[in-house]
Amino acid sequence: MVWEVLLHPATVVFETVAQGTLQLHAPLWFGDTPTATRMAGHLRNIHRRVKGDVIDVGMPELGGYAATEPRDAMWAALTELHPVLWMYESFAYHGDGGPRQLTEEQRDQYVRELGVYLRLTGASAEDIPGSMAELDALYDKYWDFFGHSDTMNIVPETGEDNQELMVKAMQRNWHPSQQLAADMLHEVYEQFRTPILASFPERIQIKAGLSQVQRTEAVKALDDAQPLIRELQQPESERRIMRMMWGPDAIMLIESARELHRRALPWLPTS
Repeated sequence: MVWEVLLHPATVVFETVAQGTLQLHAPLWFGDTPTATRMAGHLRNIHRRVKGDVIDVGMPELGGYAATEPRDAMWAALTELHPVLWMYESFAYHGDGGPRQLTEEQRDQYVRELGVYLRLTGASAEDIPGSMAELDALYDKYWDFFGHSDTMNIVPETGEDNQELMVKAMQRNWHPSQQLAADMLHEVYEQFRTPILASFPERIQIKAGLSQVQRTEAVKALDDAQPLIRELQQPESERRIMRMMWGPDAIMLIESARELHRRALPWLPTS
């Protein structure tokens, strides 16, 4: 079920807006076991330095963070792949049919199959959910770590706003040669930032600080965007976006995974 979602053109096109990153995920999601294991080890080495004593200066009671520790590694993986499912259910077209939700059984299967990935990334075995109900309970357990915070981006040591620092750095390092990439990011990310919010469960929307007006606007934006969402999933558009956003190695892995998936499930459509 995970590959059914991840290999769909909607995910290939809109995965960035669903959860923010992509190329490094291709070998983790679509590579063979040795490849995925090596990539997971590589990412752990990179993330060992991602740690600190304070998650949010405005809420010191939350404690610190460490990207390679089981809790944070687990939520890094879950916040990759659970939002992708939300996006899929609101964005993915199926032939002439529009987006639709998975059945309860399919959702449970999706969560069970995530367990392989969660173990690979270092999640604690007792926290790995085996159903959507168990995943919901996991959110409840860690609910204090979710939500909007005006102080989340404050750097504890300097008091500076990390988001503002990032914007200034991008402006300082801007070069016209980057325009093509910026245009692509606008096409598949910036213009869908509001519609994607409509795919989130209501309690996540509320926890993120969205008002009723904002939630209503997101639903309308998603509805208005459906013709473009469908157009960008067409083969020609998908191929163009894959070249720009994923690159040749990831494309090879995606195409190989799709072929393996078709062989395993021969009733699937060929395009």
